[in-house]
Amino acid sequence: MKQRWTKPAVLALLLLGLAPLLCWSVGDTRQALEGSGTTPGAGAFVPRIIFEADSPYTHVVVTEDMPGLRSLRFQVRGGRQSQVQLGQPLQLRLPYVRAFMVSLALVPEPKRVMIVGLGGGSMAMFLRTLYPEIEVDAADIDPVVVDVAERYLDFKRDPKTHVYVEDGRKVLERSAGSYDLILLDAFAGDDVPKHLITIEFMATVRQKLSDRGLAVANVWRPSANRDYFPILRNWQATFGACCVLDIPDTPNTVYLGRRDGTPPTPAPEELMRKLEQLRVEKRLPFDLRAYVRRGCAEQPIAQGPLLRDADLHR
Repeated sequence: MKQRWTKPAVLALLLLGLAPLLCWSVGDTRQALEGSGTTPGAGAFVPRIIFEADSPYTHVVVTEDMPGLRSLRFQVRGGRQSQVQLGQPLQLRLPYVRAFMVSLALVPEPKRVMIVGLGGGSMAMFLRTLYPEIEVDAADIDPVVVDVAERYLDFKRDPKTHVYVEDGRKVLERSAGSYDLILLDAFAGDDVPKHLITIEFMATVRQKLSDRGLAVANVWRPSANRDYFPILRNWQATFGACCVLDIPDTPNTVYLGRRDGTPPTPAPEELMRKLEQLRVEKRLPFDLRAYVRRGCAEQPIAQGPLLRDADLHR
């Protein structure tokens, strides 16, 4: 005999059937935003998406992770590309971004800086706050990223902060003068764009550095980066002695190379002293010594052909 179902019974069964899906959706969203699938307690802050849109290059998402703490991501499930504490530009949140600032002990009081890959603008705002007279040129190819940096992530332009919404390589190639620091932090998804790691591009970076200048780059470690060794080969070929800082508990390494080819960092004891002096003089809210305690990571001389522009068109 065919069983007849009343409307209330059907509704109850539908709700019971959907309940696991609803619970999964809430947990999955929370996991995407803060890395945990646990249910928040009463009164706990629930991370939320405050901006989401497709750009010409990726899917751009801005989340509020805690009150006033915001992150830029590419894709809802993507890792944090940038994180800012609103109204506190000296509070660099991401470990690799802090490690970039080891460069300030190696090139004291930089006068002019180029940032390739503006992202959320945290590095630019940190430098402009720390050094009121510094000139910052920042390039990002993605207009949506630049827009959300200004609208949601506390990035502000001023007469000494110049933003170029275009390919950072082109901006660097046509730039006049030189830079004390060139900071490379451009990513397309999970990879550095290939034209920003070729030997020709690295030659441009070296050429645009001042006599005391230093190049710094965010490079994912080999386990997460198929281009790690081509990047290492080109850095070694360009700068001779380069230092690789291994950032604990992250997929990041930070590369350092000087224009003059000399070792980028002094003896460990001297570097630790310089970093502590920088922290005290500039009243930094974090300790940069944590990123250099193990010194420069030992790197083999990378074998194989150099990655050239011509290779990108084969």
